[in-house]
Amino acid sequence: GPGVEAYMAAAFAQRGFVTVSINYRLATPRSTKWGNKYGVSQTNDSYVIDAVHDLKAAIRFMRRNADAWGIDPRFIGTGGESAGGIAVEFLGFVPVTEGDSGNPGFSANVSVILPISGALVFDTACSLPHGAHKVVCNGTLPKGTWNFTSDIGRVKGQPPVVMVHGTHDTVVPYREAIAVETRATAAHIPNLLVSVPGAGHVPYTQLLGIKDSAPAVLSGSGDWKATMQVSHKAMGLHAWEGPK
Repeated sequence: GPGVEAYMAAAFAQRGFVTVSINYRLATPRSTKWGNKYGVSQTNDSYVIDAVHDLKAAIRFMRRNADAWGIDPRFIGTGGESAGGIAVEFLGFVPVTEGDSGNPGFSANVSVILPISGALVFDTACSLPHGAHKVVCNGTLPKGTWNFTSDIGRVKGQPPVVMVHGTHDTVVPYREAIAVETRATAAHIPNLLVSVPGAGHVPYTQLLGIKDSAPAVLSGSGDWKATMQVSHKAMGLHAWEGPK
């Protein structure tokens, strides 16, 4: 059957949003001067840059086709999970070039970013030992580390960020979300961290109240409602039909 994203897209469409799911590159073995500038390995950073270039092209595509699709180009937000969450955080805060993925001549700026299990920093490997109630982070990453949280607040116009993160995430540790929240708060960038206690990576089950494989997106949990309410406020939307 359809994935969670399809249910979410339908729920947004029923509320008047144009929802687009994009394809983007996850990894390509190439070098990048931009990555070398930041002192991170091309293995770790090149796939992020490629993904952000593709994401920017998709946003420009939406503005290019705004009239045909009934899109208000003033109000575009972007979200993603896991690798997609990392990409949208890079889009919002890291000075990545526009790239050559297509649709030049249009802005790739967004009004809000919504990363689910995203990050701007990878500096340790984490695990949840059997029977433990707390994630332990003291491992070594085999492909190097990177940290881009210092880019938050470096330039004006960075978008508000609404994050969702499970506290027991060992793939993208919860502490990475705390790092973004702390930096965004210090930079006076509107932000919300929806922490999902005991949840692991990409906690749709807890966030959306999934039952029998179909998420109850139209009702949703309190966390989902809070996430959407903050997001629409950040985008400056006043006529909003929130989850009931």
